[in-house]
Amino acid sequence: MTKLYVGAGPICLLAFLPSLGRAETCATARTSEAIAACLIDDLKASDVGINETYQKLMTTLPNSGKVVLRARQRAWVKERDAACAVDEKERDRERWYQALAGDYGKVICVTRYSRERTEELDRQLRALTAPAGPSDVPQPAKSIVSTSDPYQRFWSGTHEKGRWYFELTLDTRAVVKTGPTALWWGCRAGGKTHGTLWQVHGVGTTQPVSHGAVALDLDDGMLYTRIDGVWAGGPPGSNTGLGLKLGQPYQCGVSSTLAIGPLIDAGLLKINFGDGHFDYSIPDGYLPLTNGGP
Repeated sequence: MTKLYVGAGPICLLAFLPSLGRAETCATARTSEAIAACLIDDLKASDVGINETYQKLMTTLPNSGKVVLRARQRAWVKERDAACAVDEKERDRERWYQALAGDYGKVICVTRYSRERTEELDRQLRALTAPAGPSDVPQPAKSIVSTSDPYQRFWSGTHEKGRWYFELTLDTRAVVKTGPTALWWGCRAGGKTHGTLWQVHGVGTTQPVSHGAVALDLDDGMLYTRIDGVWAGGPPGSNTGLGLKLGQPYQCGVSSTLAIGPLIDAGLLKINFGDGHFDYSIPDGYLPLTNGGP
């Protein structure tokens, strides 16, 4: 039976991790901080794998291929840092990981970049070391950055004042079959994200659908998250949410390590910014996120 825990409160979805010992450790995590630490462990392992595969390719490719690989690797790092708003100038790698772990939206972003690069390099190495065949044709490099980022969905407007609310639903049982994934949902401003981490732990079965909600209070500077009807820490007005810096525009939405478009198209993920009926009652004094915006 899959266990459900929360990233910033009582219940969240824990992602499957390939190492049994580490999966058991992460399965006990009940805070976003602990879940982020698990993702950082995966990122460290991905970094090692990327470097090892890169070095193998550099010893296998001809000189012209080495030039292309080196340029592509540098372009990937630059693209990742720009898209995820992270600073690669930190010389101490452990401090870099620690800083990254403090911003859950950035953890999700860097995780998906690392997974994408790992697959790309592994595919290239297989094409060079395995006999050519129909399934061994090298695939063109993919960039996960586009005009419309397939890994996230944000409401197009922003708010600087007022109290706002939105919801999402996730078909957890179906997403488990899609593959390991982690989601961040909340609001962002000034290059920093505020919200909750969800992960899907793909062992056994899960409840069919999980519900999430965000209450953004830009009058008192707090953000509250709710999962399956339970507010993390306390309900809006209890001053137990995440503290926000006021006086700047906030944009709210969802980011995932899996492409969100196919999940939405298949009905596995639904994000309701206020265009339809909410599954739960809106807290007193709050309005749908889309009110008063584009």
